[in-house]
Amino acid sequence: MVINGDGSQRRDLTHVADVARAVELALRWRGSGAVVRNVGTGRNHSVMDMLAAATSLDSGSKIKDRG
Repeated sequence: MVINGDGSQRRDLTHVADVARAVELALRWRGSGAVVRNVGTGRNHSVMDMLAAATSLDSGSKIKDRG
């Protein structure tokens, strides 16, 4: 995995199942006019947080600093 920058960038990461459910609900909506909705958790995680979580699941993973 190549990380650009120091990995402190933060993002609201939403599980694909939650996004799929939001799309399903939007397709079933029968109201009039258009409505804009944001899909997210309201919580953010750094790139390094996510890398640490992913590598903790796979003991064979290695983090290499190319910086």
